[in-house]
Amino acid sequence: MTIGSLVYDSREAEPGSLFFALPGIHVDGHRFIEQAVASGASAVICTHLPERTDPEVVYIRVENSRTVMSPIAARFYDDPSAELVIIGVTGTDGKSSTSYFIQQLLQHGGKKCGLLTTVQFDLGGEVR
Repeated sequence: MTIGSLVYDSREAEPGSLFFALPGIHVDGHRFIEQAVASGASAVICTHLPERTDPEVVYIRVENSRTVMSPIAARFYDDPSAELVIIGVTGTDGKSSTSYFIQQLLQHGGKKCGLLTTVQFDLGGEVR
């Protein structure tokens, strides 16, 4: 079996998907396992097995679906964060100014750079 996508919203499941059944504050993703499987999910990560299982689907029971999702996604997508360089600025005063200066230096040096502060984030051109 080859997994082609990772989803935690059953409406996004398609043939070859790995569906993560995540418990939520208002809704438990386990309620949507059948829907994900009906849409073609090939595998399900869950904390408890559904009452009915499909013999064509792999069910993996884990202690916490949410905590295993991150390392699985990192591996699935070839660990993209391993190529990121992160610079942290700490202290009492001047953090935002220092962060802006670092961003400007990196950008003028031809580096793609994002910025996250208390009041905004910049994804390398799109400020929010």
